[in-house]
Amino acid sequence: MNPQLDGNGVLSPLLSIVICTYNNSESLAITIQQILSQKISNPERVELIVINNNSSDNTHQVLENIQNTNFPFRHYFEPRQGISHARNTGFENSLGTYILYTDDDAEIPQYWLEKYINRILVSNPDCIFGKITVIWDMPSPWWYEDEKYQSFFAALDYGDEEFQISDKRYPFLSKNACIRKNCLIEIGGFDPTLGRKGALLAGGEETLVFYRLVEAEKTIYYCPELTIRHRLKPREYKEENITNQYMACAKPILRIATLQPGKRFLNKPLGVLENQIKEIIYSLPMLLTAYITGNKKEFFYQSLRFRRAFLITLLWFGNL
Repeated sequence: MNPQLDGNGVLSPLLSIVICTYNNSESLAITIQQILSQKISNPERVELIVINNNSSDNTHQVLENIQNTNFPFRHYFEPRQGISHARNTGFENSLGTYILYTDDDAEIPQYWLEKYINRILVSNPDCIFGKITVIWDMPSPWWYEDEKYQSFFAALDYGDEEFQISDKRYPFLSKNACIRKNCLIEIGGFDPTLGRKGALLAGGEETLVFYRLVEAEKTIYYCPELTIRHRLKPREYKEENITNQYMACAKPILRIATLQPGKRFLNKPLGVLENQIKEIIYSLPMLLTAYITGNKKEFFYQSLRFRRAFLITLLWFGNL
């Protein structure tokens, strides 16, 4: 891939790293320092952009105190609350050919950028992303099981072999994903109706971007060597937090289904309704069994499944 010049004849970066942050200044400072300390042979290929998404803590002071960077650093204040607004502001203000997204709670290894640059130069992908593991600095919650909750902890592991993705079974997480800027422009960026908004722990914005990239037949790779880790906040160990996350996904699930192709009734997606009815039918007897047998962990999980499926069903009929 040949270097590109901007309108002033200045070499444009290959990568624009975009961190979107909200009220997590202490962790943000760690992540920024890890990025600025990267072992990288060509720092001119990189720029760092941080989007302060209406934080009320000392995030602004942390960003203003960043000095002596080995590649360009800029930060912007995005007053519209929501991770999708922040991510769109990030790529709209970027100069790079690729946008490399991560978060303010990401633990970044020293050769992360160098590995991304090398993989891009070799594969010339439209999108490439890596593995994410969780840092458990306290015992995992009593209710936690990997197969049931890891996606809510921003964990991602599709194995130890690199492969190209051509269907919707392997979505990325924007904590560790790199997308060609022109592709983001082409698909319209991130949907502002999806994703976290302040204390509302919704999601779905990155899933919809992934689906649109697949539908547009873009070249997408999963590359496990591009691994980072996720630093947990204390609240992420609590039952209240996972309950809020689980239930906050109801509207995004319905929204994404509405925007996807499939069977319709009165212009509403039938597939998602069928799936939620199946969830209710499947989870209700398991919920009752767990209650009768005193299986607290299973009862907690099945109650989340049942309640969310019931809520999505109500939302589906409520929008008729």
